[in-house]
Amino acid sequence: MTTIFDYLNSILFKKNYIEEIESSETQYNNFMVNRWISMYSDSTAQIINDTTNTYWSSFTQKVDHYKFLINFLPKLKFKRINYIKKHKPESSDASENTCKAHVTYELSKREIEEYKSLLAEIQVDN
Repeated sequence: MTTIFDYLNSILFKKNYIEEIESSETQYNNFMVNRWISMYSDSTAQIINDTTNTYWSSFTQKVDHYKFLINFLPKLKFKRINYIKKHKPESSDASENTCKAHVTYELSKREIEEYKSLLAEIQVDN
């Protein structure tokens, strides 16, 4: 069984064609292949954005997408591709207090922010 990492190795590093893709198209996912290739470096991300993400409708089958990437991308030096995760913003005490006020007083977050700015103006005036 061929995994996504086998496809990535054949596209980026080895440049050998995997024949199984025609029989097992369910294992190959265009989106995930594009995502992993774009995490290799900034230049590969730019290439993916300019080509496959722009002209995605021309790849009617997964085999077409795979063949295009093998032929278009240059052979690259092997390196471990680190998965890039989205970082969640750290919650602060102010946002926790806003959430408590939101629930306690049944106000929207926008209203709470307006009240905060009004209180800040009143404190400055005094």
